Amino acid sequence: MTDPGLQPERTALAWRRTAASGATLGLFLLHVGSTQASPGIVAAGVVAVSGSVLLAVTGGRRRPPGTGVSPVLLRATATVSGATSVLLAVSVLTPH
Repeated sequence: MTDPGLQPERTALAWRRTAASGATLGLFLLHVGSTQASPGIVAAGVVAVSGSVLLAVTGGRRRPPGTGVSPVLLRATATVSGATSVLLAVSVLTPH
């Protein structure tokens, strides 16, 4: 027999872990961007940290069983991931 309360708890913890890893990446990018004077990397760090705050606030909420994550949250997560990737790619590929 399984406990029906465990799955939502695991999901909330997964969103929190994702938010923590995004914050870590964002802080690393902020550090690297500021030491190398690269505004693109700093911008990617700001986007990553902002996105991780969004994930921490909305993704970790417990929801009633049978309800999924909001489509708005999923789109926002995809947008933040894409924006971070594009900013990093532009920063790395642009000659200094």
